[in-house]
Amino acid sequence: MDYQNLYTNFKNNSDVDEEQCAPFFEKATDEEIKSLTDLYNICVSNSAVWRKEDLAGLKEIEIPPQLIQFYQELNPVNAPMNNAGITLADLMEIREEYLNLAPGCYMIKWGFLVIATTIGGDPVLIDLNDEALPVYIADHTLIMGDEFREGNNVYFPYPTDELKEEYEKETIPVTYKNIKKCLLLIEDRFDVFMDKLSCDEYDDLEEMLDEMN
Repeated sequence: MDYQNLYTNFKNNSDVDEEQCAPFFEKATDEEIKSLTDLYNICVSNSAVWRKEDLAGLKEIEIPPQLIQFYQELNPVNAPMNNAGITLADLMEIREEYLNLAPGCYMIKWGFLVIATTIGGDPVLIDLNDEALPVYIADHTLIMGDEFREGNNVYFPYPTDELKEEYEKETIPVTYKNIKKCLLLIEDRFDVFMDKLSCDEYDDLEEMLDEMN
């Protein structure tokens, strides 16, 4: 990725004057980068909903270098909301999403990482299982849970018609496959998403999600 070009695009396409506030982006510190590179251990020690035995699959996920490199160069510490209502999360906010905030704190078990939110609170997330890091949007009520650190109690409070038809009266299991059925793909690749986002090329993602549902 051309990080300087991305930064310039974000500045040129923002209604906010960066010079009158803090920088939109900064290089991440080594400690901040650990929120990605030490993702599994951070979740095991600090997750509000998962126990160590729930996170075995997360341990096997390798964080793609392009994701680490992006935040090393462009950690969005003050990136403003764009015209599509999307606000990028910085690394500390990303950590808060996967540790404590639903649905991101539940979805991290399956390798979905929230990197932004819409004006209505819907998460924009990437799939860490795919090296290209496809980008999706999900409804903020996609997954909920009943008890503190009791990961087996997660559920779909408002399952899609597809899931209801597939499982009929059975309990719908929360699995990677079933989660994917509830997501709206924005881009197949993280770098393409960031390039288009920096140029403010997206329409209202929440409207797109509503049309899907």
